[in-house]
Formats: sequence, C-alpha cells, structure tokens
Amino acid sequence: MDERKRESVDKATSMEDVLKTVAAAQTIYENSKQDSKMRERLRRFTKVVHYYGNIMDMLVQHHPEYVALAWGSMKFLLVTFLNHDATISALAKGLCKIGNALPRLQLAAVLYPTARMKRAIAELYAHIMKFLIRAHNWFQETRLQHAWHAISRPAEIRYEDLIEEIEMRSQIIEGLTVAGGQAEQRVMHKKLDAERERVMALEAEMREIKMLLISFQSMASGAFINTNQRLSDLQLSNILDYLVNVPLLEPSKALKRCLLMRERRQLRQKVVPPDYTWLTPRLQRWSESQVSSLIIVRGRFQSRFEMKDLSAGLVQVLQNAGAPVMWVLKAGYGCGGESAEQPSAIDLVKYLVLQALRVAHSRGTEAFAASICARFRTALTEADWLSIFGSVLEAVPEVYILIDVETVNLSPGSLGADFWPSAFLGIFSEMARRGCKTRVKVGLITYGSGILEPEFTEQAQGSRYLAPTVRAPAHTQSTKNRKGKRWMAMSMKIAQRNYGLQLSP
Repeated sequence: MDERKRESVDKATSMEDVLKTVAAAQTIYENSKQDSKMRERLRRFTKVVHYYGNIMDMLVQHHPEYVALAWGSMKFLLVTFLNHDATISALAKGLCKIGNALPRLQLAAVLYPTARMKRAIAELYAHIMKFLIRAHNWFQETRLQHAWHAISRPAEIRYEDLIEEIEMRSQIIEGLTVAGGQAEQRVMHKKLDAERERVMALEAEMREIKMLLISFQSMASGAFINTNQRLSDLQLSNILDYLVNVPLLEPSKALKRCLLMRERRQLRQKVVPPDYTWLTPRLQRWSESQVSSLIIVRGRFQSRFEMKDLSAGLVQVLQNAGAPVMWVLKAGYGCGGESAEQPSAIDLVKYLVLQALRVAHSRGTEAFAASICARFRTALTEADWLSIFGSVLEAVPEVYILIDVETVNLSPGSLGADFWPSAFLGIFSEMARRGCKTRVKVGLITYGSGILEPEFTEQAQGSRYLAPTVRAPAHTQSTKNRKGKRWMAMSMKIAQRNYGLQLSP
C-alpha cells in the first residue's frame, strides 16, 4: 500500500467512515457529469454496435485490406466505453453488497466472538477495505485516466475478484453464525435436560415426603383423642338430676297411672271406649304434616275423663309405633307421691326438657351437654327455659309432644290465655329461622278451664304451624262398641302408615 492509500485509510476511524467517504466521492463524480442525454445515447449506440459486432466481423472478411483497420479502431473505442460502464456498474454493485453486509458483520461479532469468527471478519474487512480504496481512487480520477484504465484495468480484472472474495467471506461468516446458533441450541438442550432431570428428582423427593406425611398422619391420627364424645349414661344421669326436682310424677309413672285409671273407670262404670271419630281426621292431617304443627283439642268439663283418656291413649299409640314422644299428663303431683304444691309453667318446661334430653341421648355430645348445663344455671324465666327446650329439640329429626294443659291450672291473668300456643309457635319460628329440619308435632288438650280461649285462634289464623282448634261434641261417650273399635283401628292405621309398624288393638 502506497503512502496515498495509507493516508486515506488512516483518516477513517471505522469501516463505516470509509464507506461514507467512497459514497461521497461517488456522489461528486455523478454530479460532475455533463450532457447526460448525450452519454445515454452514446451508451445505447455502443451496445447496439457491440451486439451486432459479429456480423460486422463477417463483413470485414470480404475486404480486409480496406475495412479491417477502421473497424478494429472503432471497435476498440466502443469496448473502451463499455468497460467504463462496466466499471461503474461493478463499483455500484460492490458498494451495495458491502452496505448490506456490514450490519450482519457487527451483529455476528457481538453474538459469536470466537477466534474463527474474528479471523473471518478480519479477512472480510481487509477485502472490503481494499475494494473501497480502489473505488475511492477511481471516483477521484480524471476522464483521461478513466479512459486509460478502462483499457488497462477492466472491471473483470480489477473489481470482480474482490467482489467474489467479499461474497465468499460473507458466506463463511454466515456459516459460522449458523454453527454458533446450533451450538447454543445444543447447550440450551443440555441445560433443559439437566433441569428436567432436576425437576424429576424433586418430584421423586416430593412423593417420598408426601408418603412420609401420610404415614405420619395415619400414626398421629391414632393418637388423637376426640374430646367431644357421646354422652354416657352416667353423664346423662348427672344432668337429669338437676331437672327431676319438679312437682310432677316421673313421665313413665304418670302414663301408667293414667292408663290404670282409664281401665278402672271402664271396669267400674262398665262402659265402652268413647267415640273419637270426630277427632281422627284432624289427627291424621296433624301427624302427616311435613312441618312442625300445633293442634288444640278443647273439651267440656263434663268430658274431662274422656280428654284424659285421649291424652294417655295417644301417647300409648305413638309409643307402640316407635315414634319419639314426650308428654305431660295430669296424674297427680309430687315426686313419687301426692303433694299440695302445684307445678308452675317453668316446672312444666323443665319437665319437657328432661324428656327431650332422654330422647336426644344418642345424638348428644359432651360439648352439647356443657352448653346446656351452662344455660341451666342462668335460666330464670319461662323464655329462658323455652329457649333451652328448643335447642334440645334440634338434636332429633321428629318428635311428638302431648300436653294436658290442665296440669298447670293457671288463671288467664297470670301468664295469658295464649301462653302455651304462643310459646310453641315461637319455638317453631326460631327453629325455621336457624334452618333446623326438626319436625315438632304438639298437641294441647284442655277441658273446662279458661286456658286457651277462642280469641287466640282468631289472632293466629295466619300461622302455618297452627292447625284449626278441634272442639269435642257435647256427648263424647257412645253406647255403640263399634265406634270405639273404629277409632282404635283408625289410630293403628295412622301409626302403621307413618312408622311401618303393625299394632294390635
């Protein structure tokens, strides 16, 4: 490289600077051209003559002594002009390829800075630099120099070899880039395989840990103690001791006494069982109701014995059918004997709570018993005990309650004529509000007193839990034995349909 070329290279700081310098020289060269139309016409004429040059060669052979020298000189000039255009075309083609290759070279040098890549890029830069120096020099030459170099340095000899070298080196770099990408993919695949193996090892460890946890859980579950056990008979007995001190006979004893008194009256008076056909359809609808229901049976004072026998008979029928039933029968006061003390409304509710705990014994738990016992100690009013009674009833799916209201002979002014119906209707509504599915069938039987006045039924006609009040006819005792047998048969039919049991009369 001579000093002039070295100086032009040293002025540039990068390959882009050299390319810009050559592009500027090309612009100056193109702007300096004059008579572009004449040059275009001359170029077309030269191409046409050159295209038909073979024909002219054949014609010259007829008289070579006259035409050969002139035709040869003319052809020489035409080839010189064509070489000049070929040089311009080769330079433009080479500059375009170099401009497209430089960005890829920079990216390849950054992504794959290997030794082979650096060497290939250096070789390519050398050929590009060589081509750019030649192009820059050509654009700065004069017309006479262009004409001379068109003959002495045709484009095929001076530029085509460099362009081919640049293309070959570019292909080598592209091949190295592809190989580098494949190598990176291989490394990535190896890393993915390693990660997959690590994940599989972690999954195996997790499965092992899961099996250990399951085994530990099975071993630990055997050591857990359920503190909320079912109530034992001893625990239930301790709870019931708090409720037995009420001035009423024990429920089973009261039922036996009522049944015994019924038999004695029938034997002494030699009468047939009373006729209850007026009550049977109402009792059937009351028993078949799918929700809690309250029925009131009101008789006269003259029929008090028939009403007592009705209460005891219904309890006996339900017991024989296996239905859970609770009752309050008027069979004498006192715990084990007669007493002048009459039970209060609170005593009656305690009496029902006592029976409800016995019915719910199989479903009660220690936590349930603890909650109930705590409420026992704080209960003072009828409302408190009714709330306790409703909570105990939630432990059973269905229960029947039969109450002889005359057991608590309260005057209408003490608690109100509608106290008992209102109390049970309130329990039904509260259980429905809490979503309890328990069905409670309550029968209130009264005769002769001022309790359960007719005004209550008129005030509560809108309640879906209240069945119409049933009034006993003036004469409930019949002289026809077939009517008594008919009532017993109807009662056994109801019990058989509801509970699947066959009862004998």
